[in-house]
Amino acid sequence: MKKTFLLSIIMLLMFNACNNIAGQSVIVFSENEKLLELTMNIDKIVDKQYIYDYKEIEIFIDSLIYEISPLMKNRNTKGKLEIISLIIHDSLGFDYINVPFDSVFPQYGLLSEIITNRAGNCMGFTALYSVLCEELNININVITYPKHIFIHFYDNNNYYLEATNGEIYNDTKYLTEENETIHINKWNLKPLNVQKMRALYLYNASLILNKNKEYELVNKFMSKSYELYDEPTYIGDLLAFSAFKLEDYETAIKIYKKLYNNSIENKGYRMNLNSTYIKWGNMYAANHEYINAIDKYKQAEKYIPGDPIAIGNMITIYNNTAVEYTKSGKYENAEKLLVKAYNIEQQNIIINSFTYLYITWGNEYFKQNEYSLAIDLYSKALRYDNNSNIMNNISASYTNWGNTFYNNEKYNNAIEKYKMAIDWNESNIEAYKGMGSVYFEQKKYMKSAEYFKTCIEMGDRDGNNYYGAGAAYYNARKLRKAKEILNLGLSITKDESVRRKILDLLRKINE
Repeated sequence: MKKTFLLSIIMLLMFNACNNIAGQSVIVFSENEKLLELTMNIDKIVDKQYIYDYKEIEIFIDSLIYEISPLMKNRNTKGKLEIISLIIHDSLGFDYINVPFDSVFPQYGLLSEIITNRAGNCMGFTALYSVLCEELNININVITYPKHIFIHFYDNNNYYLEATNGEIYNDTKYLTEENETIHINKWNLKPLNVQKMRALYLYNASLILNKNKEYELVNKFMSKSYELYDEPTYIGDLLAFSAFKLEDYETAIKIYKKLYNNSIENKGYRMNLNSTYIKWGNMYAANHEYINAIDKYKQAEKYIPGDPIAIGNMITIYNNTAVEYTKSGKYENAEKLLVKAYNIEQQNIIINSFTYLYITWGNEYFKQNEYSLAIDLYSKALRYDNNSNIMNNISASYTNWGNTFYNNEKYNNAIEKYKMAIDWNESNIEAYKGMGSVYFEQKKYMKSAEYFKTCIEMGDRDGNNYYGAGAAYYNARKLRKAKEILNLGLSITKDESVRRKILDLLRKINE
């Protein structure tokens, strides 16, 4: 450890605040700026809630230095710090507020707060001591460890610390006697360099901006803070959070991944990565960039396996895209997406979309007289939804397929398809009619008549059924049955063309 650490390293934040440009605060480095001026400029950016008289603050500091200076003669570093502490805490009544510098009360870390209200936390007092030491040419270091920051110096072969509450301790005593249970395994006496001190003050200022939801400014502050000092997790946390709020998910992921990889207990960072990837995916999905969206949801699910939101979003995208593909006739593309969704989770919405796809696809082949392909697709639909409508579609396909064979005089093939149609739908009257017509052509008249009669018994009052049955009986020489059914058909049918056929056949029978 270096035994001295020039006050220049306490130049917490070498920034200037310019006037707003297009609504954005612009921050500029200035290496030669005094610490008091630096802290005032930063405080002015974040004091929307805490209003201070900065001119009076500067006058107070000048007056305090004027009073303290004569008392510094012939004193070592410890003696000088004791005088400063005595004046600040005893004579002027400054109160130490015991809240961490990264707590929910970041205003106590502002130099302006301490001087105006005579109260502050370790960050605020460290800033005040540092300003005074800079003006008085007192060489000090600054030490930080979780939730605390304080002055540290070397004098008379001993290390000392000013715990920012008006007390000066031997550092070993402070560790072993005062805060053993709090600080064990956390003590870190490495002095901070200029950049790290800038980062800490930026962080403290950003906490105030974050409470005011000024995420753009928080992100600017924390980007610089993280660049200067990326070791503390709280700096990374706030930077990632501000990036998340600004929908800069790529930056948020980058920071969260680093924190996750460096963390022993990383459950919280897994959740952060999961939620950030989901938000990133949602952004892509809203812009219809579904491939990128799916990729982000997959990444989210890696960190929280089985996460219902990531899974649900992926399935929704696959499903909705597949439905659109189905509507536009891109059936193969739709099928691929639905298979992916189904492999993720077998949700009802996917099952319904499979059914819709295969029925629509099958109907397309049905229209093209490609009945074998149509039946295959209808059969696939049945795997997902075993309902009668799909069975009726299959039956209708077999019927039309049988009709094709019938028209080409391939009667045995036609019978096979009609029978399949009836197996799928016992109420398929068209299939029974087809069977009657095939058996008539094969001169199996009694079988033909039975199928036409079945159509009538099933409620189909089409005159052609009466004519078909009558013609079959006539050719089988069952004239009485032929006359009965033909006369019944004549009394029912109003189709003139069918009536003429029936009358012609009745005349033949009566001759």
